[in-house]
Amino acid sequence: MTISGTCVLQVDLFTVDTNQDGSGPHTPHRLTPDADPSTIIEVLSHPSSDAIAQSFIGIRANAPTVTIDASAEEQTISVAITN
Repeated sequence: MTISGTCVLQVDLFTVDTNQDGSGPHTPHRLTPDADPSTIIEVLSHPSSDAIAQSFIGIRANAPTVTIDASAEEQTISVAITN
């Protein structure tokens, strides 16, 4: 699969519980932002396989600034991308 963008950010999460039944291949999800122009062109997210979840983020900028924040209390990860 291809993803649009000048720059592509790969995000891999390990030991992810997906609550999926494991009864066969799962289809990747392709997301595009509603707002235009956005720094992000599209996101391609693959359902986890063997407790690994993988996403690819297509970005318009050549050298974006990426900030990652995590909250153990809320069990969340936030990825912010700016030009």
